[in-house]
Amino acid sequence: ISALVTSTGETYTLVIADQILQGNKYLGNIYPSKANKLQLEQINDMTKTIGTYLAGQGYKGLFGCDFLINMQGEIVVVDLNPRHQ
Repeated sequence: ISALVTSTGETYTLVIADQILQGNKYLGNIYPSKANKLQLEQINDMTKTIGTYLAGQGYKGLFGCDFLINMQGEIVVVDLNPRHQ
């Protein structure tokens, strides 16, 4: 995902896209995501939780998170990338 924490501490999800990987090699993204509606809602909720935490630490601006969906359909956060710009 790409998301934004505003100066008032609100978090907005900007885009949810899928990464294309070949083994460990990154090949690009596709949009829209192939995740199902429930998974997209869970990703959005997790993003808001992360954004709220970042806002509480004084962070404002863009950030990205990488999520995996395992074989059971569970969402796992694997990476957080604050984008100080």
